[in-house]
Amino acid sequence: MSTIIPLPQPVQKAITELLAAPSANGWMKRAQALHLRYMQQERNSQQRHVSEALDALAYLGLRAPATYAQIWGAAAAVGEIVPHWQPTTLLDLGCGPGSGLWALTELFPSLSQATGIDQSAHFLTLGRQILSASQAALAVTWQQADLLHHLQQTETVYDVVLLANVLNE
Repeated sequence: MSTIIPLPQPVQKAITELLAAPSANGWMKRAQALHLRYMQQERNSQQRHVSEALDALAYLGLRAPATYAQIWGAAAAVGEIVPHWQPTTLLDLGCGPGSGLWALTELFPSLSQATGIDQSAHFLTLGRQILSASQAALAVTWQQADLLHHLQQTETVYDVVLLANVLNE
């Protein structure tokens, strides 16, 4: 297994284009501030690290590749333990811009439907843009919601439920 887990090429290309857009100007300065908040565990008054579109872009450039690699590594280990498992549905709680969706789609090509839940509309917008640009065959429903509220309201059964980097963020 490789020690460096690269993003899928279509995802990397979509992220590069999003970060190079004129509207993304300033994301690197915002990434520095975001990194500092993470290191100091500071959040805004709503207990969120990401509250604006530029914060979401900063996260995309700063943390999304590492988050992808973490999730990919854990899911790859599951795939080794259960090599014939072919999940078709995914619920990604706290999906952010879709790092978990990208990782699990790479590892489990049998996935055909996913639901991504996040509090941040900015993350969901990026997720939709990246999914569209990457032309992934995965059908994704993106929902802005509080995770606990969503879980209390749904009776849908999923093959995979992902909760990554949420409880401490």
